[in-house]
Amino acid sequence: MDTKDVSSERRNPILANVMAQLDYMEKRGSGLTRICNETKALDGYKDELKP
Repeated sequence: MDTKDVSSERRNPILANVMAQLDYMEKRGSGLTRICNETKALDGYKDELKP
């Protein structure tokens, strides 16, 4: 499964709106991509361990 094909869905829209208004939230839908990029940057990363 390609993470770019996964749709961004707010699980709790009220909380998401509050967090966005308080600038505690980056652009919506960036979390999974960030996790994958941070994982790739770790020492010992192997493609078979891709999240």
